Amino acid sequence: MSNAIAQPQEVKRSLARRIFGPRDIFIMPTRLGWVFLAALAAMLFGAANYTNNLAFVLTFVLFSMAVASLFHTHRNLRGIDLRFGAARPTFAGRHALFEFHARAPEKLRASLVLSMDANAPARIDLNPDTTQTVQLSAMPDKRGWYEPGHVLITSSYPLGLFYGWTRKKPAMQCLIYPKPLDTSLPLGTGPMGQGEGEAPCPGVDDFTGLRTYQPGDLMQRIAWKASSRGQGLYTKEFEGQCGEAVVLDFSDFDHGDAEWRLSAMCRMVLDAEARFLDYGLRLPGLEIEPSRGEEHKSQCLKALALFQ
Repeated sequence: MSNAIAQPQEVKRSLARRIFGPRDIFIMPTRLGWVFLAALAAMLFGAANYTNNLAFVLTFVLFSMAVASLFHTHRNLRGIDLRFGAARPTFAGRHALFEFHARAPEKLRASLVLSMDANAPARIDLNPDTTQTVQLSAMPDKRGWYEPGHVLITSSYPLGLFYGWTRKKPAMQCLIYPKPLDTSLPLGTGPMGQGEGEAPCPGVDDFTGLRTYQPGDLMQRIAWKASSRGQGLYTKEFEGQCGEAVVLDFSDFDHGDAEWRLSAMCRMVLDAEARFLDYGLRLPGLEIEPSRGEEHKSQCLKALALFQ
C-alpha cells in the first residue's frame, strides 16, 4: 500500500496568520459617500456665493465628520489578526466549510463582513482581546485538494460613507472526495456469500431503527417523517446477513469514464460502510486491504479523491 495514504490526512493547513496593517487596507467612498461629498460641494459653493458664515460652519463641520468617518473605517480594519484554522473533507458539489479565527486588539471592531469566493458572507463584531471563530463556505465541483480563494474583510462602519476592504489568500487546503452516485450499485467483485449460520448485521433486509444522518447517506433512506419534527435528519437502518469481504475494483467497470467509475466506487464505499461490511479497494497501482470503520473509510475516500 502506498505510504502516501497509509495515514489518512484529511486536511492540509498552514499555521499561517495575517495581521492587517495600514498598507493592506483600501478605502473608497460608498454610493452614499459620493452623494454626501457632492452635497458638501454644493453647500460650499452656496456659502461662498452668498457669503454666509453659518453655511460655511455647517459645511466644514459636516466635512470634518466625513474625514473622521474615513479614519474610523480605516481603524476598524487595521490590526485584525486572522488565523487560518481547519476544514473538514467533503464531497464534490457540496459545501466545504473553512474555519478562521479572528482577533482584534484593544478596541471593538464593529460590523465586519467576511466572505470567500463570492459565497455567503459572515457578519461579526469583534470584542477587544477576544478571539472569534468564523466559518466560511465554498462549493468545490472537482475532487482532489481544493484551495479556497481570497478571504475578503470589508467594513463601512461607522456612517456608511466609506467602504474599506482588505484580503488575504489563506494557506490551507481541503480534501474533496468524488461526488457519489445517487443510486446504489451491486457491491464489489469479491465473494459476498450469505451462507447458513452467518450472524445478522446491519444490511438491507429488515428495518432496525434510525440514526443521525451522515453525508453520503442515500436520499431514499432518509426518514422524512421523523426528520420533520425539527430535530435534524435521520437515516433508516436495516438488518441483513453479513457476507464475506467485498473488493471494489476500478477495472471491473466495463463502461463510464474514470470520473464516473470513481463516483460509483465512492457510492460503494459509503454503502459498504453503512452495511457494516468489510471492503477493500483496488485501483491501478494501489490496493487497500479489506476492513471497515471511519479510519478505513477515510483512507479509501482519500485514495479515490487523489487518484490520477
